[in-house]
Amino acid sequence: MVEMGVSPNVRTYATSVDGYSKKGCIEHAFRLCEKMIEQGFTPNSTVYNSLIHQLYVEGNVSEASFLVSNMMENHVQPDEVTHSVIVKGLCRNGEIDGALRIHKWIAEENSIKDAFCHNIIMSYLLRTKDIRGAKQVLCSMFVRGLVPDMVTYGTLINGYRKACGIESAVEIYNDMIRVDKNPNLVILNSILDGFCKEKSVDFSVLLAEEMKRNMLVSNLQNTSI
Repeated sequence: MVEMGVSPNVRTYATSVDGYSKKGCIEHAFRLCEKMIEQGFTPNSTVYNSLIHQLYVEGNVSEASFLVSNMMENHVQPDEVTHSVIVKGLCRNGEIDGALRIHKWIAEENSIKDAFCHNIIMSYLLRTKDIRGAKQVLCSMFVRGLVPDMVTYGTLINGYRKACGIESAVEIYNDMIRVDKNPNLVILNSILDGFCKEKSVDFSVLLAEEMKRNMLVSNLQNTSI
């Protein structure tokens, strides 16, 4: 680019850093970031997000945490993407307590605008069958005036089904219906799968009929009950 007489800008560097990071070329991405600084540009949140995300993917939690601190020291304001990258990165590396602390801090700063970060944490808590922890995160959503979305319900239904059985999942499903949320195919498949595995064929047939009435059955991937 430089050889062609085109001067790179912050957006150009951010795009390149993101590209190298996604390819797993983290060292090259860092060198590009250093070159960016040498050229007088300040890395923005997009640059930091790309690097932090890849460090978590590679399991380098300590370096990712250091980079988050560096971001704050350089007065680069973390955005919603930063928050989700940190929370998901900590969770995927088994640092659930750390993710919960970060999540609490973000909430106290009133930086959480939707259910996204809550959904991430609930998903990982339910994978470890921490029902109590998932309930606490769900309650914190309501306290902050956030409305559960389709991903929230899907996460809860699938998690409860695996951790507690189909009856608990159906309770969440019924709560969803009561607040006029129409289940998508992923949720309906999860419920059907639970009924079939527990050999509750009668219930699965009833659910299939409900899906048919809602014109969903034609798109269902799992056609055998």
